[in-house]
Amino acid sequence: MGRGAAVSEDPLPGHSGRISTMYETIEPQVMTQRYERAHVWGIDCVERLTWRGWEPGGSYVRTVTLKNVGKKALKVKYRLPTTKYFEMEFPETMKIQPGLSATVDVTFRPIRFEQYDDFIEFKVAGCGSFQVKVSAVLPFISLKMPPTVDFGYGAVNELMTKDFSFVNDGDVAVAYKWAVDSPFVFSPLQGELQPGQSAHVHAEFTPVDATVNVVNAVCVLSDVSGHSLPEQSYACSVTAVGKYPYVRFSEPEVDFGEVLVGRSVEQTVKLMNQSLVGTSYEVARGADDHDHVFRCTGKGGYLKQKSHEEFKLAFTPSMPGTFSSESFKVYTPGGNVASVKLTGTAVGPRVSLSQTTFQFGSVISGKSARRVLDIENHSDLPVHWQIDSECLGTFQLSKDRGILEPKFQGIPGKAQVVVTFAPIEPANYHKRIIVALRDHRPLAFDVVGTGYDDKRRPAPMRVSHVEEYRALCATGLVTPGQPPSRSERSLFPNEIDAVKASAMTAQETFMAMFEPDPLVAVSLDKSQIDFGPTNRFKTPQSRTVTVTNDCKQKLTVFWGGQEPSEPNDTSLDAEAKRAAAAERNPFFVFPEQCDLRPGQSAEFRITFRPTKDKQHYARQLECFAYVKAMRSFRQVTETNFTPPWTSTVWAFGHTHGHQGAQLGFQPKCSFSARGSRLYFPPTVKGDFAFQTIALRNDGDTTVGFEFPAKSGPPGLEIDEETGHSSPFSCHPSKGSVPPKSFTLVTFRFDATDTEPHREQMHCVLNGLPERALTLDVRARGHTPRVTVGDSNSFVFTPTCVGASATREIEMRNASRINVLYEWAIPERLANVLDVSPHAGLIRGDQTIKSTWTFRPNKSRKFGFTIPLVLRVPDSEVSDPGATGRREAFAGASTVEERVDVCIHAEGTSGSVAVRPENIDFGQSVVEQPVERTLELLNRSGGIVRYRLETVFDEGCTEFDADVKFDESVGQIPAKSSKQVRITYVGRCRGDVGFRIVCRVVDPSRPSRARTTDEESEEDAPPSAHAIATADYPTLCVTDAACPGVAKPVLWKRLSINSLNAELAKPPTATEARLQANGGYDGSLASARSLQGLTSVALGLGVGLEGGEPTAVYLEICNTGALAAEWRLMTRDESEVDMENWVEIGEPDDEVTAHQRFVVENGIVEITPRLGTLQPGERQPLRVLYKHSHAGQHWLTALLHVKDGRDVRLELGGRTIGSKLRCLDISPANPSMASHTFAPVRIGDVEPPKQAIELRNPTGETVEWSVDLDPCRALRDANWGFDILTCHNPTGTIPPHGTALLNWTFQPCEERTYECAVPLEIVKRFPWETAETCVLTLRGAGTLPTDRGGKPVDETLAGDCDRGCWIGYRTVPSLPPAQEVALSSGSCVFGAVPTLSVVRRIVTLRSTTDDREYEFEWDLGAFGQDAGGLEPGSSIAIEPVKGTVERGEEVFVKITYRAGPKPQVFDGEIRCVLTPPARTKEEIEEEERYLEQKANEPEYIAIDGPPEPSMPTRKELAGESEVWGAIASKDATLRKSVVHNHTTSSAAKFPHLEKLHDAAHERTLPKPRPPPAPITLHLTLEGRSVPQVAFREERGADAFDRFFVPDWRPDVNLDFVPANLDAEDMETIFQDMLHEMLSDPAVRRGMEDLADEVVPMYLAQRGGGAPRDFLPIVPEGDDVGGDFAGYDDGVRVVDPEPEGAVGGAVGGAAGSTRGSAPPSRGSPSKAPSSLGDAGDVAADAAHSCATPDAPAGDDDEYAFLDPLEVAKAQANPEFRTLAEWAMEATLFNLVKELRAEAYSTGRWRAADPDDVGVGVVGGVGTGAGWASDVDD
Repeated sequence: MGRGAAVSEDPLPGHSGRISTMYETIEPQVMTQRYERAHVWGIDCVERLTWRGWEPGGSYVRTVTLKNVGKKALKVKYRLPTTKYFEMEFPETMKIQPGLSATVDVTFRPIRFEQYDDFIEFKVAGCGSFQVKVSAVLPFISLKMPPTVDFGYGAVNELMTKDFSFVNDGDVAVAYKWAVDSPFVFSPLQGELQPGQSAHVHAEFTPVDATVNVVNAVCVLSDVSGHSLPEQSYACSVTAVGKYPYVRFSEPEVDFGEVLVGRSVEQTVKLMNQSLVGTSYEVARGADDHDHVFRCTGKGGYLKQKSHEEFKLAFTPSMPGTFSSESFKVYTPGGNVASVKLTGTAVGPRVSLSQTTFQFGSVISGKSARRVLDIENHSDLPVHWQIDSECLGTFQLSKDRGILEPKFQGIPGKAQVVVTFAPIEPANYHKRIIVALRDHRPLAFDVVGTGYDDKRRPAPMRVSHVEEYRALCATGLVTPGQPPSRSERSLFPNEIDAVKASAMTAQETFMAMFEPDPLVAVSLDKSQIDFGPTNRFKTPQSRTVTVTNDCKQKLTVFWGGQEPSEPNDTSLDAEAKRAAAAERNPFFVFPEQCDLRPGQSAEFRITFRPTKDKQHYARQLECFAYVKAMRSFRQVTETNFTPPWTSTVWAFGHTHGHQGAQLGFQPKCSFSARGSRLYFPPTVKGDFAFQTIALRNDGDTTVGFEFPAKSGPPGLEIDEETGHSSPFSCHPSKGSVPPKSFTLVTFRFDATDTEPHREQMHCVLNGLPERALTLDVRARGHTPRVTVGDSNSFVFTPTCVGASATREIEMRNASRINVLYEWAIPERLANVLDVSPHAGLIRGDQTIKSTWTFRPNKSRKFGFTIPLVLRVPDSEVSDPGATGRREAFAGASTVEERVDVCIHAEGTSGSVAVRPENIDFGQSVVEQPVERTLELLNRSGGIVRYRLETVFDEGCTEFDADVKFDESVGQIPAKSSKQVRITYVGRCRGDVGFRIVCRVVDPSRPSRARTTDEESEEDAPPSAHAIATADYPTLCVTDAACPGVAKPVLWKRLSINSLNAELAKPPTATEARLQANGGYDGSLASARSLQGLTSVALGLGVGLEGGEPTAVYLEICNTGALAAEWRLMTRDESEVDMENWVEIGEPDDEVTAHQRFVVENGIVEITPRLGTLQPGERQPLRVLYKHSHAGQHWLTALLHVKDGRDVRLELGGRTIGSKLRCLDISPANPSMASHTFAPVRIGDVEPPKQAIELRNPTGETVEWSVDLDPCRALRDANWGFDILTCHNPTGTIPPHGTALLNWTFQPCEERTYECAVPLEIVKRFPWETAETCVLTLRGAGTLPTDRGGKPVDETLAGDCDRGCWIGYRTVPSLPPAQEVALSSGSCVFGAVPTLSVVRRIVTLRSTTDDREYEFEWDLGAFGQDAGGLEPGSSIAIEPVKGTVERGEEVFVKITYRAGPKPQVFDGEIRCVLTPPARTKEEIEEEERYLEQKANEPEYIAIDGPPEPSMPTRKELAGESEVWGAIASKDATLRKSVVHNHTTSSAAKFPHLEKLHDAAHERTLPKPRPPPAPITLHLTLEGRSVPQVAFREERGADAFDRFFVPDWRPDVNLDFVPANLDAEDMETIFQDMLHEMLSDPAVRRGMEDLADEVVPMYLAQRGGGAPRDFLPIVPEGDDVGGDFAGYDDGVRVVDPEPEGAVGGAVGGAAGSTRGSAPPSRGSPSKAPSSLGDAGDVAADAAHSCATPDAPAGDDDEYAFLDPLEVAKAQANPEFRTLAEWAMEATLFNLVKELRAEAYSTGRWRAADPDDVGVGVVGGVGTGAGWASDVDD
């Protein structure tokens, strides 16, 4: 294609990248050659010329148009076709300008009837050539139609249509005919098509079911043009899918609730089509019989698929108190029916009277009294009211009708009626007046008054007289007319209340308008009189009314409302008064009164005398009757007072006349009933129904009305009482309607049958029937009809015996009345069959569900016939609701129906098993759930219903834990199992045990299920026992250490006891809320979060500025059974890592600024800050307090234990300058600023002296002075008795030393004393600032418990009582921070008698192998001259000084000799350890080493690069090779490696060698300086008690355990033992032992002892001796304490004093006994070795004396002379010597055992908590020995 070929060989893809030209509008979807030529070459022409419909011999011309669509001129030339049948002009070159065209004609001349094909080639200069095809085709038949006609989805029975078209694209005219199979229908089926003509087909399809329909529609074409072409058939596929439609309402039930009559309420529901097909629908009511109160806007239509349409439902009630129920149904052709049930309750307005009784009192005849009646409307709609009484009667009304306005803003609408009592005749008056209300039941009120004059005065009547008398008549105690004295009994209050006007029921008030009062003693033969038309000029007409006395008393009858007049008075005023009275009351009664004997009747003539024309007259005539004996108060008493009666007659008449009425106006009256239709509510057969409507008069004149009586349908009998043949009646049946007013008419329906009644009641206006109003009245009587299930029968599935099956059965009230129902299940079936509710009310056309439960007791088939009793409730019976109440039947009518319901069931046998039988929930966190799974297995062939119960073990309750099941009640299919998930939530700490019981009972009747107590072991239900433990993660500080501070002092300073007490408590509600919410302000450590937490003050002590930081080490241990995740956060610390760009705001207050200063400067550092401890794990914690800034420093931190406690830690410390003097008492260390004395008994003549240790943290001597003014004030407040006495108010403390401040606490009352004593530092210079600190002293005075004393609180036990410290142990568990450590932090002597001797052992152990230390003990405040102890008391240490070798330990014996006076002491002593100074030999050895090193030859490397001389690993560690060589006596020399080039250079240049040596020396680290001295602190604590008091408190046996020397050497002879050397002592002991062994008795005893091999470790209680070797525990009162058992072989006795070594002698001589625990209330686990030996001896002696011992053992010591034994016991010198010998022996034995342990490794240290920190601990303070081997 010439130039265009270079553009693209492939067609361009669609529109992308195309050139914008004028031919864009004709751009084809597929790139054609024509389109390409137009874009590339710029020339456009057709691609083919075709001739159709030609005949041979003809000539046919077609034109080819060439158009230049480019931007330049084109030269085009063509070549003629090859065939001669296509002719063209001679080809010449054509030049076509841009936008112009050129045409070329082509003539076709065929000669035969065949097809011709050729082409014309066009050549474009510079571009290429292209061809245009020319062809002449033969005629053919062709049809263009869609391949598929798809109807899609269609609804069943819905017509589907589809229109499609087809085209004859052939060359000939054809006739077509369609052939299609059913159920598809085509129209038209046949026709003709010309070439190019199209036809349309209308297809129809109606699916009959949900199927897929696929058929082939065939169209047969035949040639009708005469070319004789064969027929052609074309087919297309026709498909359609039939589907059932599904439409439903969005709400199946719509309850409008309670709606006021007269209002209309609308609700909207949606009719939804949830299917894939559209459908038409039609809306219809569900029943023909309905109340006409519901309305639906939708009637029908078409609903598309997946769409909805909204319907408006309206409820317009017309009958108050009626429950209406109606259904609207939507029908679809496909059979789908959607139903919506509408329910609503019509309620009338709420109207009330201000009062129901009016007491007018006594009024003079001719005068009047007034009262006001308020009629209140409490509803939102106006209410018509009318009083059924005469306005001009004796009780006159200001108005008798009106409309009550609705309430406004909660204020009810109100109408006021003035009631005027105007008596004419002196008598008592009573009348019950009815107030008729539209859409509301009538109301009633009583009016009572007494009229009198000068001639006659009846007894005053009260309302109570009327009510009591009517109650007597209503109850039948008297008949009307009888005096009350005839009553057989007195009335009950409820009987009186029942007859009050306010208590009248709706039935009574309605019937009062239609029937006379049954409690009236007179009767009238007429209730209304109609005089008809008359005029004032005619003779007055008269009617007769007969009054009959129905009682047995003589009555006086008179007519009220007639104004008195003087007939002889002819004055003008009298005539005017008579005329006015006649106008007001045109009806006259004659005679006005008469007396009637019992049973007598009298006729009264009523005359009508109108005074005006064209007037309607209506008047209620009042007939009053009273017992004649009641006419004077003199004849009346309370016992015979009989109230009067009132009867009324309505009199009507008018003066319109017959002709006048016909020529009068057209009345404008109408009924208030909607559409003049009156519907009565569904009425029970035999009952009455009432409806009140208004007859409105919109005209300007009064209109008379009358409802004439009409005959009923044939067969309806006339009621003798009412006189009506129609079931409908009304009141008033005639009367008049004032202009622009109304009259309320009450209609009554008597339901005598169940047929529907409809009657057109005519209201004749003004006496003209042609002007009557018609009211369509409809009503129907009903009887109760209830259906149960299907055909009043249902079936239960087979149920296991012991299980229960439940079914819900529908009960439908087929009638329109409310029905009370009750199931009468026989008593014998009470345990087998049950229904809920058992009774209740079901409204008209309502469907409720009752739940039936079947509990088979035998394996058999059951058939029941259960009667359902139906009753109709009275009108006043309140709705008992769907749940049912038997009480509702008390107010039901006697009409009763019975329906028998058949029930079929079958009982089968079954059993249930539970797996597993034991469930362990393990350890869980309180308030966090733990789940386990329980499997229930049904082994029977029927369905089993089960109920899971939780039965807690004894000692556990439901308050301890919550146990829930995901399905506590359910059922298990036959031969299957069910998994039940159990969730346990512990509510408090502790172990909880419970049983999960699976009962095969009905869960809805737990009262009938057997309890656990009733179940025997054989039929007990299956159960699984479960145990669970709930706790909080708990931490405890178990050890604390700080260099230079004794452990007890550190424990108190850090308030660890308080901290552990808080950590042991459960979390508070505040802490739980904070942890649940993540704290306030997004952090648990925010200032707001920390405010509500418990705080504990941790004192970090006092340090010198620039000195070494104070490092406090704490060991935290997880003492619980749950993993504890803890974290320490400082105040306002963010819980997330902040980005670098985040700027922290300025502090808000001083506290925040100080805290930030401490944190930013690193003054207090805590590491680590978080961790997780498994149960039993421990973790050390370091608190580092740097003394870089002087002042007091505080840091608030939060110790957060996840799911546990949150404790606020207040870390405080103080840094002072080097010249400042102070004590270790400051606000930064609050716990050190208080001291609690040991409790003292009231009345102690000589209370103990108690010491307080004062510590000097500075490097200067501190002199203190105590201000005793508070003590004097305390003395004055206690009647001049010295409660606190200070023995050394002044004193000095050496630098870094301590002093004891001695006090005597002597209480005089059983209470707690507290006194704040200032301590002042004495100034050395006048300009020096004295510092004063306050020491708070506390103490408790006690009484013995046998004298009514109260136990002492642990917080007042005293600071020296370590037994109450939580987590405190004397043996350290933290690794020692120094190279030498003590085995115990304190030495506890406990309570000892005065003048006794007690010893303890501690050890000094070296943990380094590098050096030894020299130690020396400093007693400090316990020294002889320090005054810390009482005179006669002393502390001795042996050895006082010595050396601790490398890796060795030294035993130190501490002896306390109690003085004669009691004392409580608690202080510390120090042990200073210093490394020994270098000796002369060591210095000389070092010099020889250096000289040898200088002369040592130097090794030279042969090859390799030069290697630098680097320091060794030991040198990098800070040590020195030189120092190490001297210290270890090692002659190892370090050899330097030097490169050969360096050596050669050194040979040539000697000065380089010197420089090299100097550079090498600089690379070596300097020798490490000698270590600094180590100071260890040991606390001594104890209490000496007077011997008499000790015996009284602890007993003689406890006292005998201590050695109290009776003889002491003369002071002047103290120097004698000092002259004895070791040889002298050895000689003395050899002689003593030789004499003892020479005694034959001793030898025989030793031979006997040889037979019993006593294990060596038996004497060491901590040695882990086997249980079989432990001594027998004494029973009864043989021991002076409570035996607490053995702990690792240690016998623990509590409480007993711990004694000294004298027990060993006492065991042999009977004078003293062994040691006891160190303090009262805190038994020690490792008594002293000396005391242990005494215990062993004592226990052995006791065991030999037991009755179970062999008889030969009684003479074991028979060889001893009792006299000699007594002498030895009485010799004090012998006892002292024996004690000294035994103590020394035991002390040496302990050291030898320790040495053997080092050599064999058999013995190890025994720590009470199994923490190995040393080989031997402080004996008597908690350490002992244990064996690594189980013997």
